[in-house]
Amino acid sequence: VADSGQMEKDFDNLGGNRIFLEKAKALNPETTTTVVQDRIVDRVRRFEISGEYANTFGGDTYVRTGTFGVNGQFHINNNWSVGARYGMSYNKLTAEGDDLVARAISDHQKNPSSSTAPVPDIDYPKNIMMGFVNFYPLYGKISWLGKSVTHFDVYGQLGYGTMSLKSGSAPVLSGGGGIGLWWNQNMTTRLQMNYLDYTAQYYNGSI
Repeated sequence: VADSGQMEKDFDNLGGNRIFLEKAKALNPETTTTVVQDRIVDRVRRFEISGEYANTFGGDTYVRTGTFGVNGQFHINNNWSVGARYGMSYNKLTAEGDDLVARAISDHQKNPSSSTAPVPDIDYPKNIMMGFVNFYPLYGKISWLGKSVTHFDVYGQLGYGTMSLKSGSAPVLSGGGGIGLWWNQNMTTRLQMNYLDYTAQYYNGSI
C-alpha cells in the first residue's frame, strides 16, 4: 500500500502529478507525455507581502527615478485581490541633465554676474502611497527544459494614491499588468509594468 502522505506530497508538488505521469509513460513509453493539472497554488483568503524595486523610463528628460518599496495584498479568491503599496524614490540626473548642469556651472564661473546658461527644471518624485486592485484572468505553468515546472498567474492592476514630489503632493493614477511566477507554495516572483499619471509642477506652470 502506497504511503498516503507521500502521494499527497507528490500530487501537490509544483510541476507534480508525477504518479499520473509515470503511469502514462508506462502505458506508451514511445510517446512524450506531459500533464496539465488544475490550480495547485490556492490564494482564497490569503495574504501576500513582498518587497519591490521599480525603475522608470519615459517621463522627465533630465532625471531617472528608482523606487524601493513594500506592498501587501489580500487575495479574496483566485481571481481578485486588493492591496496597498508604499515606495521611496531615489533620483539621478540623466546624461543630458548632467550636461546642462555642467554647462550652467561653467557659464556661472566665467560670468558670475551675468550667466545665461539654462539649468534643468526638475520636479522629482520622493515617495508614493497607493491602493490597488488586481484581476487574475489567466493561470498556467511553464516547463523549464523539461526539468522543472513553475506555475504562473497573469494579471491586470488598477491603482490610485498620492505621489510626494519636490513641489508637494499630487494624486496619481496607475494602470498596468504583470506575471507572477510561483516557485513553491509560499514564494513568488512578480514582473510588472505600470503607467503612472500625475502632475508635476514647474516654474512656468504645470504639465
